[in-house]
Amino acid sequence: MSDIVIRVENLSKKYIIGHQKQERYTSLRDAIAGKVKSFGDLFNRNGKDEDPTYEDFCALKDLAFEIK
Repeated sequence: MSDIVIRVENLSKKYIIGHQKQERYTSLRDAIAGKVKSFGDLFNRNGKDEDPTYEDFCALKDLAFEIK
């Protein structure tokens, strides 16, 4: 009989951290232009899935342990 009560293998935890842009003032024209540009980017991505306002942070990666 094994003395191991709990076995954990390949445990990982990833957080998605959002970054906020600091803008002092945005006019209605700038807000509309930004939305139109982001809508157009959906069709012209060129295989890029990265969003500069978000970052992946791996707190744990492939952790393994046993508790006896």
